[in-house]
Amino acid sequence: MITFLTNLKIADNTGVLNVQCIKVLGGHKMRVAISGKPIVTALKKVRPRKKFKKGEVAKVLVLSTKNRFRRNSGFIINSNKNTGLILNDGFAPVANRVTGAVPHEVRAKYNRGYLLTRKNY
Repeated sequence: MITFLTNLKIADNTGVLNVQCIKVLGGHKMRVAISGKPIVTALKKVRPRKKFKKGEVAKVLVLSTKNRFRRNSGFIINSNKNTGLILNDGFAPVANRVTGAVPHEVRAKYNRGYLLTRKNY
Protein backbone atom coordinates (compact mmCIF):
# COMPACT_ATOMS: atom_id res chain seq x y z
CA MET A 1 0.00 0.00 0.00
CA ILE A 2 1.22 3.47 -0.83
CA THR A 3 0.80 6.16 1.82
CA PHE A 4 2.24 9.60 2.57
CA LEU A 5 6.07 9.75 2.08
CA THR A 6 6.31 6.31 0.42
CA ASN A 7 9.08 6.02 -2.19
CA LEU A 8 8.35 4.52 -5.63
CA LYS A 9 10.44 3.61 -8.66
CA ILE A 10 9.18 4.80 -12.04
CA ALA A 11 8.79 2.10 -14.71
CA ASP A 12 8.70 4.19 -17.88
CA ASN A 13 11.08 6.09 -20.17
CA THR A 14 10.41 9.66 -19.00
CA GLY A 15 13.79 9.95 -17.27
CA VAL A 16 12.34 10.04 -13.75
CA LEU A 17 13.87 7.34 -11.54
CA ASN A 18 12.44 7.82 -8.02
CA VAL A 19 9.46 9.71 -6.59
CA GLN A 20 7.95 10.25 -3.15
CA CYS A 21 4.20 10.24 -2.47
CA ILE A 22 2.70 13.53 -1.29
CA LYS A 23 -1.03 12.78 -1.54
CA VAL A 24 -3.32 9.89 -2.45
CA LEU A 25 -6.04 11.01 -4.86
CA GLY A 26 -9.63 9.82 -4.72
CA GLY A 27 -11.68 11.25 -1.89
CA HIS A 28 -11.21 13.02 1.37
CA LYS A 29 -10.69 9.92 3.54
CA MET A 30 -8.39 8.16 1.05
CA ARG A 31 -5.15 7.32 2.87
CA VAL A 32 -3.69 4.37 0.95
CA ALA A 33 -3.29 3.58 -2.74
CA ILE A 34 -3.13 0.15 -4.39
CA SER A 35 -2.50 -0.90 -8.00
CA GLY A 36 -4.41 1.27 -10.46
CA LYS A 37 -4.85 4.31 -8.18
CA PRO A 38 -3.37 7.76 -8.96
CA ILE A 39 -1.22 9.66 -6.45
CA VAL A 40 0.54 13.04 -6.35
CA THR A 41 4.31 12.81 -5.97
CA ALA A 42 7.48 14.87 -5.71
CA LEU A 43 10.25 13.88 -8.11
CA LYS A 44 13.34 12.83 -6.13
CA LYS A 45 15.80 11.43 -8.68
CA VAL A 46 15.78 12.45 -12.36
CA ARG A 47 18.18 11.80 -15.23
CA PRO A 48 19.87 14.95 -16.55
CA ARG A 49 18.64 16.78 -19.67
CA LYS A 50 15.11 15.40 -19.53
CA LYS A 51 11.65 17.01 -19.55
CA PHE A 52 11.21 16.73 -15.76
CA LYS A 53 13.35 18.34 -13.05
CA LYS A 54 14.08 17.26 -9.50
CA GLY A 55 11.58 18.67 -6.98
CA GLU A 56 8.68 19.06 -9.42
CA VAL A 57 5.23 17.73 -8.57
CA ALA A 58 3.69 15.10 -10.85
CA LYS A 59 0.81 12.63 -10.87
CA VAL A 60 1.75 8.94 -10.83
CA LEU A 61 -0.33 5.84 -11.46
CA VAL A 62 0.58 3.02 -9.05
CA LEU A 63 1.45 -0.15 -11.00
CA SER A 64 2.64 -2.56 -8.30
CA THR A 65 3.17 -2.55 -4.54
CA LYS A 66 5.17 -4.59 -2.06
CA ASN A 67 2.05 -5.21 0.00
CA ARG A 68 -0.12 -8.16 -0.98
CA PHE A 69 -3.18 -7.38 -3.09
CA ARG A 70 -6.09 -9.83 -3.38
CA ARG A 71 -8.01 -9.98 -6.65
CA ASN A 72 -11.70 -10.88 -6.87
CA SER A 73 -10.72 -14.23 -8.40
CA GLY A 74 -8.77 -15.14 -5.25
CA PHE A 75 -5.25 -14.65 -6.57
CA ILE A 76 -2.85 -12.78 -4.31
CA ILE A 77 -0.40 -10.46 -6.06
CA ASN A 78 2.65 -8.69 -4.68
CA SER A 79 5.92 -7.35 -6.04
CA ASN A 80 9.41 -6.81 -4.70
CA LYS A 81 9.21 -3.03 -5.26
CA ASN A 82 6.72 -0.19 -5.49
CA THR A 83 6.47 1.03 -9.08
CA GLY A 84 4.51 3.70 -10.91
CA LEU A 85 3.87 5.43 -14.23
CA ILE A 86 4.02 9.23 -14.76
CA LEU A 87 0.69 10.80 -15.86
CA ASN A 88 -0.13 14.19 -17.35
CA ASP A 89 -2.94 16.47 -16.14
CA GLY A 90 -5.46 14.54 -18.24
CA PHE A 91 -4.43 11.27 -16.54
CA ALA A 92 -2.83 9.89 -19.73
CA PRO A 93 0.68 8.38 -19.64
CA VAL A 94 3.49 10.79 -20.54
CA ALA A 95 5.86 7.99 -21.61
CA ASN A 96 5.58 5.89 -24.73
CA ARG A 97 7.13 2.74 -23.20
CA VAL A 98 6.74 0.95 -19.87
CA THR A 99 9.33 -1.47 -18.49
CA GLY A 100 8.12 -4.38 -16.40
CA ALA A 101 4.68 -5.90 -16.02
CA VAL A 102 1.35 -4.07 -15.73
CA PRO A 103 -1.57 -5.64 -13.79
CA HIS A 104 -5.09 -6.06 -15.14
CA GLU A 105 -6.44 -3.54 -12.59
CA VAL A 106 -4.68 -0.79 -14.54
CA ARG A 107 -6.29 -1.95 -17.79
CA ALA A 108 -9.79 -1.26 -16.42
CA LYS A 109 -9.21 2.51 -16.10
CA TYR A 110 -6.08 3.34 -18.08
CA ASN A 111 -6.21 1.25 -21.25
CA ARG A 112 -3.42 3.15 -23.00
CA GLY A 113 -1.01 2.51 -20.14
CA TYR A 114 -1.78 -1.18 -20.39
CA LEU A 115 -0.99 -1.26 -24.09
CA LEU A 116 2.44 0.36 -23.70
CA THR A 117 4.04 -2.74 -22.20
CA ARG A 118 4.74 -6.24 -23.44
CA LYS A 119 4.23 -7.99 -20.09
CA ASN A 120 0.81 -8.13 -18.48
CA TYR A 121 -0.45 -10.06 -15.48
